[in-house]
Amino acid sequence: MFYRRYLNDPFPIESSLVEQLDDHINAEIARGTISTRQGCIDWFTYSYAFRRILKNPNFYSIEDNKNETIKKFLIELVDKSVKNLTDSKCIEALDDDAGTLMPAELGFIASSYYLKHQTVKYFYDNLNAGMTFEQVLWVICHAEEFKETPLRHNEDNFNKELSDIAPYRIKDYSSPQAKTYLLFQMHLFDLPPPIRDYVTDGKLILDASTRVVLGALEVAKEKKLLDIVLTLVYIEQLIFQGLQCNIPYASQELWKKIQTTK
Repeated sequence: MFYRRYLNDPFPIESSLVEQLDDHINAEIARGTISTRQGCIDWFTYSYAFRRILKNPNFYSIEDNKNETIKKFLIELVDKSVKNLTDSKCIEALDDDAGTLMPAELGFIASSYYLKHQTVKYFYDNLNAGMTFEQVLWVICHAEEFKETPLRHNEDNFNKELSDIAPYRIKDYSSPQAKTYLLFQMHLFDLPPPIRDYVTDGKLILDASTRVVLGALEVAKEKKLLDIVLTLVYIEQLIFQGLQCNIPYASQELWKKIQTTK
């Protein structure tokens, strides 16, 4: 009977808003829908997540659905999101009786380009004047949006194979950031993919690359980094047009090796 029910009866659809609440609250603050901590709680009570919390509190690690328990959970949830967004410099939390929340420039950027608040914070902390093309591209690859880049079994060997013919080599072959870095180079320098799956993976990162690069560009503008802005404009054009990067390779031998592997 259990397996029959498992096959034939639908399971209730639970919400994933709790795990992604920070970015949703940031977007609502940026557009002016929410301006206080209490406003965050009121906004959440109109969500599907709140309905599921009342019906199935254990799924969301809540002991019961009593009013006091739910109220305590919502307050802690909102306080955590406000702290995370404040640490990321996306909002300003005023110390007043109303619990006023003010949008910041990084919050507008994250909301406009659908970026996670950790991404704009990382760009703000790591984009600095005087960085090279290689360094800027490496920073872009550390966006939260690229953490889901697929890493399959034994792909370390394929990453090493691709790194050996890439202009910018890496030492770590097992992280999503490293693979994203190699996939960008595969697109920019017209490198041959080690296996067919890398073509599909490359399309996934290219789909998100425009908003990530443009978000980084806005952060660079906010920091008044003209050289980084120009580099990011260059990177965006290379990605969009699929042109080979006009940057000298490490050696003529490497260039010959790339040509012979195509």
